[in-house]
Amino acid sequence: MNCRLHTMLRIALALAAAVATAGPAEARTWQVAKSGERDFAVIQDAVDAAASGDTIMIGPGRYEEFTWITLGNFLVYVEGRDKDMTIIGAGIDETIIGHENPPFPDNVGTTGIIWRGSGVALSVRGLTLDNLQAANGFFYDGRRLEIDDFAVRNCYVGINLVAREGGWIRNCEFETVGYDSTDLTITAQSVIVYEPTVDFVIEQCTFVDCGIGVGAYWDFTDNIAVQYCSFRGGKGGVDFNSGASGTIRHCTFFSQYQYGIVGSFNDGATLVIEDNTIVADHPAGKAYGFSLYWPRGTYTLRRNTITAANGNACIWVTVPNAVFDARDNHFLRADTTSFLAKGFANPNAPGAPFTIDATGNWWGTTDPAEIAAGILDLQDDPALDYRIVFEPFLGGPVPVRNRSLGGVKALFR
Repeated sequence: MNCRLHTMLRIALALAAAVATAGPAEARTWQVAKSGERDFAVIQDAVDAAASGDTIMIGPGRYEEFTWITLGNFLVYVEGRDKDMTIIGAGIDETIIGHENPPFPDNVGTTGIIWRGSGVALSVRGLTLDNLQAANGFFYDGRRLEIDDFAVRNCYVGINLVAREGGWIRNCEFETVGYDSTDLTITAQSVIVYEPTVDFVIEQCTFVDCGIGVGAYWDFTDNIAVQYCSFRGGKGGVDFNSGASGTIRHCTFFSQYQYGIVGSFNDGATLVIEDNTIVADHPAGKAYGFSLYWPRGTYTLRRNTITAANGNACIWVTVPNAVFDARDNHFLRADTTSFLAKGFANPNAPGAPFTIDATGNWWGTTDPAEIAAGILDLQDDPALDYRIVFEPFLGGPVPVRNRSLGGVKALFR
């Protein structure tokens, strides 16, 4: 073999060995700027070019570029599939996805972000989704989702997610999502958590005038924690439904049209509700602070303060098939038109009257007659099929932990 051929062979073998032993390509960061002075001017172009594991940095501005999805007649601003990704905006109200004045008919679904892939992880922060109607603002179906410092405003649905290995939504803002105070039939959710999501945390978020703040649904939606959040206005605060289990702790609820917290149709669910402040004071007088609606599960209430005003109720109960364990709570009414506890006759489950054990709580007074006057059960109306037992009750308020959202947030600064 001549010297030249031998040298070429050695180079070829060395290159082959280098390729065989090389690790995965190093993750890359892509820059998006409205001015076009970075890698891309359109977010979708950066997503298409990026590989799994890359990061996309999006500069300030309102991004209105979209893609029509002919099947289903909707459009999407950003779509990703089968890629792990980190997406970072310039901050809430700095980087905005969605038209300022949408030019689309109301029946055209507009989605800000769609990301799919059962084994995919996605991290997003520093963005706002705005003016997205008749569809999901953010749809995610994957392995793990982490969202921080994010806002959804003026959308029909906020974040609709399946996260098989958990994650979180933290320090986020939701405003006017799925709700119109002049049309109370519009009641979509700000955050929807579907099975098989597990170990998911929603914390330090604010919900203002939203249809339903957080909805967790179905049997294999488990260990969902809603904590240190504030809910004001809208139809409802938090709904655990159809078998979803989890905890609601250190949250505040004010002026919901229908309920602060509800557990409904929850066969086998476990829901722990602790250290929350709920004020049922909507002027329509049809709201309740906490409700169990035809549930089958275990519900534990500890150290909550629920106040009813304007003819509303602290508790709305229909629990013949549920374990209801309520102790050390404050159930208070601000006026005599409101109720401490009430429910309704259930024509679909006739039978002997059932008893609701509500002993061991503080009702705002030590006068049993005054407490009884605020409770509506079969002692007031024989057509009702439940009896609420409140004695023995606490002789005074229970010391409660600091539930101030501002005070709690200060702990994380």
